[in-house]
Amino acid sequence: MHASSLTLALTLACALRVAAWGYQGHQATGAIAQALLSDRARTAVLQVLNGDSLASVSNWADDVKKQAAYKWSDPLHYVNTADRKCVYDYSTDCKNPDGEAGMCVIGGILNFTRQARAEAHVNMTESMLDMFHAVPEDE
Repeated sequence: MHASSLTLALTLACALRVAAWGYQGHQATGAIAQALLSDRARTAVLQVLNGDSLASVSNWADDVKKQAAYKWSDPLHYVNTADRKCVYDYSTDCKNPDGEAGMCVIGGILNFTRQARAEAHVNMTESMLDMFHAVPEDE
């Protein structure tokens, strides 16, 4: 994962008061991200997304988290720090309410990045959609 992606995610996670991107914010981020891709990366992304643009799929993670099969993914949309301080500790702050490690937006980005690099995920499209959605997340 690029340092800039992690920096962006941590910066957004540390904001004490934020407004949600919303549907249009995610679409705008997708359009900008796609415009900044190299030709090689754009080709790969379009192949994985079956020709769909990043803007058109940018809200996928928000849409599916409402479905019973994806309820587990809700903690992958945020990170809570102790006492709402902007001091992040992955080992203590990246857990779901049941204490399962890696269940925050940073854990999701790391997991999806590992899966994409290893091409081990059974559904590469879902991994890309989740990771793309998580990087600009601020909810």
